[in-house]
Amino acid sequence: MKLKESVLNTAADEAILILDCITSKTPPPKLKTKKVIPYTLSLTSNKEISLANLYECKGRVISGITQKVDEVCIKAFYDILQKALEKNPKFRHQPTGGLNFGADKYRSELASLINVSASSSSTKDASNVSASSSTTNNASKGEKRTMFVTFSQGFPTSDQELIEYFVGLYGNCVERVHLQEKKQPLHARVVFSSSSTIKKFLGGQEKVKFTINGKQLCARRYLAK
Repeated sequence: MKLKESVLNTAADEAILILDCITSKTPPPKLKTKKVIPYTLSLTSNKEISLANLYECKGRVISGITQKVDEVCIKAFYDILQKALEKNPKFRHQPTGGLNFGADKYRSELASLINVSASSSSTKDASNVSASSSTTNNASKGEKRTMFVTFSQGFPTSDQELIEYFVGLYGNCVERVHLQEKKQPLHARVVFSSSSTIKKFLGGQEKVKFTINGKQLCARRYLAK
């Protein structure tokens, strides 16, 4: 299907408006949605959807966007994405594996590009997650569901940042987080509800580098000593 440039521009403008809405710290003003995002509404079966609805469900919206980018956009716009990421070193991804550009490699870039903030609904979802900085004797029970994350020296990441990041990507998927017991921790163990989350994030690679709030991190499966 070939669309006119004006239609594509309208769709792009509405998409930007929606992204601005779901990444904002404040709810959108009460506006007649049909006048704000008419083209988007014409593509949806739910004609009553509003910016307020999207804002309230931003965690699921971000997760859905990630899935579509993963399954469709990255494959369709391979060359454009490659050039865009190469020009922007902040989002450059350098995994240790030798695979070509793929969806799993850019999940972290997507989360950064759409700026999942601490005030997003990810925080609401994460509020039900038990985050702990102390180690536990029962950790071995979740080894298959645990990922080991290392931080850059001098740039520690909090348990809440980790939770919000992964919740933003995959929904309410984090069971708990164990930070290294130091003033400036260098690593953490993230225990997920399902081992499939680790499989999705690593994408068949042994290690994956990614960023949270501009800080470089590296993740791999947790191997108990």
